[in-house]
Amino acid sequence: MKKKWIVIMAVLMSLLLVVAPVSAAPDLPKEHQFYEEITYLMDNGIVTGYSNGTVQPDQAVTRAEAAIMIGRLKGFDGTKQATPFSDVPKDHTASGFIAEAAEAGLLSGYPDGTYRPDVPIIRCDVAMIVQRVFDLSITINSGFRDMPEGMKSFTAVGTLIAANITIGYPNNSFHPLENITRSQFSAFLARGLEPEFRNKATIGDSYLRDKTKVYVMEGAGEAVTYHYRKYSIRDGAPPEWIWVMERS
Repeated sequence: MKKKWIVIMAVLMSLLLVVAPVSAAPDLPKEHQFYEEITYLMDNGIVTGYSNGTVQPDQAVTRAEAAIMIGRLKGFDGTKQATPFSDVPKDHTASGFIAEAAEAGLLSGYPDGTYRPDVPIIRCDVAMIVQRVFDLSITINSGFRDMPEGMKSFTAVGTLIAANITIGYPNNSFHPLENITRSQFSAFLARGLEPEFRNKATIGDSYLRDKTKVYVMEGAGEAVTYHYRKYSIRDGAPPEWIWVMERS
């Protein structure tokens, strides 16, 4: 008998964590590509604006700012303290977050013992940090023309692709040495935290695209259910957001 496939989609309310924005910065219009992601992080205290009320979404993120945002996401205390880096003294605004993130193995400095807190952070470095922050281990070959296998961040970028945290640029590139903007950094973090945002980083019309839904496929006397949820792919591995298949 010819198989008949039926796709049933049910919204998983437990995954819909995005809430309405509390307030909007004057330089963050709703039409901005990453308006929802930035607002989500602002509502959760991970991203904050400036004293003049702006959020400057297209401004480059410094290495200190990256440490602060990562620290807030991980719930670090942030109290100023001594750091292992010669150019980040205890009285530096981000010293606490930098020290805690370094101790947790989430970020590192340069061979000369510096961290260079005021230098913009580049996209390949962010990829490695995001991989560590969200314990990503599933990786694929990104196929980006500007990401050769010999690059230090090659595997990290592959994990971001596999996790639907980035899709790179339309010309099949990642721009690894380019400074990352506050909005791009926000998109990476929001996608790592909330599955709904990952729908923007998948190939259009791809199979099982919407991660807020349950898919049930019936045929040949059995039903296969697909849930997008956190699951450990092997013993001892940290749980990751992946499609989990169950047969019935």
